[in-house]
Amino acid sequence: MLRRKIMVPVIALAVLALTTACSSPTPSPTEQPTPASTPAPNPTPTPETPVAEGITITTERIVVVDAAGDELASFDYFQPTDTVVAGLSAYLGAPVDTPFEGRNDAPAATYHDWGDLRLVDTVPDGEPPYTPEHWVRATGIDANGLAIRAVDGTLVGDPIDAISGEYSDFTNPSSGLTTRYIRMDLVDLPPMNGSDELNFATAVYGSVDDNRVDAIIAPSANFGA
Repeated sequence: MLRRKIMVPVIALAVLALTTACSSPTPSPTEQPTPASTPAPNPTPTPETPVAEGITITTERIVVVDAAGDELASFDYFQPTDTVVAGLSAYLGAPVDTPFEGRNDAPAATYHDWGDLRLVDTVPDGEPPYTPEHWVRATGIDANGLAIRAVDGTLVGDPIDAISGEYSDFTNPSSGLTTRYIRMDLVDLPPMNGSDELNFATAVYGSVDDNRVDAIIAPSANFGA
């Protein structure tokens, strides 16, 4: 009897210990802080490539301009013609090339045409500062998609009576029609053979009767044939 009474408290203690262990709360895992997000850097703007919009013909240069009128490239009349043709072709595409054998007072040449813009490579070679390697003539407003203007903004087709500059009129005795020839943007040249009023200019000519510009030419000399 004595042994049985001693075992009961031992069993009760074991049950109490087991119950206490089962009811102890399980520790929760430590929460990790959420990292703060780093804002993405603003992308650096990529500068836009200027787009050619037009060709401006001046007395000294052929200028490629953008829509704002800013110069993108320019070529003068005493550079090697191959260099100028390659430079213009980068903006206008390849030209149509036509050989010209010469006729009357017109020397032999090669015509390089981009739409309404013609670059005339004359023979013989140029001799600075009086004889250029080539010259240009525009008979319309479109050089393979680019607008063609004279140095003062004149376009082929504009009213010829609105253009300022030195001018002379010639009336054809056969037709009775009058052509006006206007020179602007004069560039003085060194004296030659006793003459001290030599110059180049940008020339505009057209019909007085139709009041219309028919062509733009540069450089136009006030000497020679």
